[in-house]
Amino acid sequence: HAPNPIETITSMPNSILAESLRNIHASIQIPGLDRAQVIAVTSAVPAEGKSVLSALLGLVSAQMGQRALVVDCDIFRRGLSHEFQISDGSGLIEVAAGTATLDQVVRVVDGGLHILPIVSRGSEGDRLTDKGHIQAVIAQLKQNYDLIILDCPPILAVAEVRELAGLSDGVIIAARWRSTPDEAITTAARLLPAKLTHYIGVALTRVDLRKQSRYAPDDSTSYYTHYQQYVAAS
Repeated sequence: HAPNPIETITSMPNSILAESLRNIHASIQIPGLDRAQVIAVTSAVPAEGKSVLSALLGLVSAQMGQRALVVDCDIFRRGLSHEFQISDGSGLIEVAAGTATLDQVVRVVDGGLHILPIVSRGSEGDRLTDKGHIQAVIAQLKQNYDLIILDCPPILAVAEVRELAGLSDGVIIAARWRSTPDEAITTAARLLPAKLTHYIGVALTRVDLRKQSRYAPDDSTSYYTHYQQYVAAS
């Protein structure tokens, strides 16, 4: 077994985890749009696994041949950047300020995923949406990438997430399996821009598939053993 989910995706592309992420990828194709190019990933509360989910979705997209980029939009925690141990050089803050270019700051990790990290906190009170900075960056990114994933802070903790989500075609709310209160998820969804009402989904994280198959036998995860057998037979 791979030691963590990200290595599982890169070393075991036929794993159940990878197939689950491909299902999420299929779900974000929004009817009426040529493609859902910008997806915001958030959570109601901290420690829901949203940064790992963002990275996994980006990696699977890259494996499927898309030019995918994940943007660390969490100035406070910088979870995505820490996950990939990116702490040197310049990043999103410097691009937004005009002191660095995208070519200088985008990193490429195993699996072909591109990451736009945050390596510095910037000045006290800075917001990514101030003066249209992040809007300009995303507009530039849309010219070069098929899928842009915004790894945002928890929406109940950081008001700016509403503005960041407004720049996306759809939102995924990460919710920890059998942990996050339903009320918190509902409240988070209500805070999102009205234009996204029909383009909001919830992705469960840290799911124990064996237990889930017992708790919810009508859920697709209950058939995970069949998928294992199918892949093994091939």
